[in-house]
Amino acid sequence: MRSGNRSPRKGNLEEVSLLSPSRGKATLSKNISSPQQSRNSHVPSSSSFRTLSKLSTPTSSDALRLASALERLQEIKNKINGYRPIFFLDFDGTLANIVSNPDMARLTSEMHETLRRLAEKYAVAIISGRSRKKLKELVDLQGVSGLLYAGSHGFDIGVPSEEDGGDISYHPKLAESFLPTLREVRAKIVSEVLPNFRGVTLEDNAFSLSIHYRNIVSAESESGDIQREVDRLESEIDRVVEPFRDKLEKTFGRKVFEIRLLLNWNKGKAVRWLLHIFSKGISESWSDKVPLKEKIKETQFSAEYQDLSLSSSPLENMEEFFLQNNFESETQKSRVSWYSESSDSPFVPLYFGDDVTDEDAFQVLQGESGIGIVVTEISRPTGAKYRLRNPDEVQQFLDKFLTE
Repeated sequence: MRSGNRSPRKGNLEEVSLLSPSRGKATLSKNISSPQQSRNSHVPSSSSFRTLSKLSTPTSSDALRLASALERLQEIKNKINGYRPIFFLDFDGTLANIVSNPDMARLTSEMHETLRRLAEKYAVAIISGRSRKKLKELVDLQGVSGLLYAGSHGFDIGVPSEEDGGDISYHPKLAESFLPTLREVRAKIVSEVLPNFRGVTLEDNAFSLSIHYRNIVSAESESGDIQREVDRLESEIDRVVEPFRDKLEKTFGRKVFEIRLLLNWNKGKAVRWLLHIFSKGISESWSDKVPLKEKIKETQFSAEYQDLSLSSSPLENMEEFFLQNNFESETQKSRVSWYSESSDSPFVPLYFGDDVTDEDAFQVLQGESGIGIVVTEISRPTGAKYRLRNPDEVQQFLDKFLTE
């Protein structure tokens, strides 16, 4: 990817402030077990991918030292008292167990029913690195109108349309110009990288690529050095992505490398965007026949979002920043903006996530009086305030929240 602390070209950085700032090299937490400790604990090397320094902020804590959200359920409810909760949930590792074949990830019957009940009562958004289309297929809760989906780490946000029951897709306009480069890299990985490895698969998430190596097999033998093979895979990915480092970046998750657009957008910014949308009551009642365009109002950019402009001059409204593609209806022409009646949100957001990419959202919630709940059984820095061990505990928490 990018080597050292090399930044995007200066001219581009001045013209397009949506471009991500240079992030430098990443370092892994010393608490993550080494590949020698466990055959299933292999990790990528620390060369040339997205920094993890945000995990070690003054407000971060060791995940294993956090109180159990299950045990502190009443405490959490007391914090929400008087406000409406809004639930943001990651998918893999949070709602569904991580499995060898990503296409086979499924909700348990208990989680499926709990999520359905939750979405019928509260505003719920599922945010994942998966494509939005794939995410909806995996969740399989068609007809539940209170459920929103944000795919590609928040790059593709689907807002339900009351007029035809479909979704209106919102994504940063600048992302469109980056997609040809992403497709070119995809083709190179398929033709030049994947044939050289066994057990490695590529998943196209529309606005990002995921290279899964959970099932990687050593080129030498079944019992060979897996870490060496992962390092070789990473080097090959770096080689392909390097010429495009002004538009793409390589990141990593749980046994997956990801190729993402080099734009200043992530799950945290998607959460903040959705909070403003929810503050207009979009999810309060999907059946009141009020057109979406009447619920989402135009407004001037607030100072907080000036840095998202696509030029040196602030844009007048979010309509100019986001493309609105309603793939189910060509007649729907809705507008969206960062609109809020007041500075006080009527919601208390809760975010559940297990991955490094969820830390952007945990950081946002710290400024929104929200509640971050990390789903993990390993020791690592996190900006969350509570912990659950696995998707089973997430299901138990949500069920108890609804019934107690």
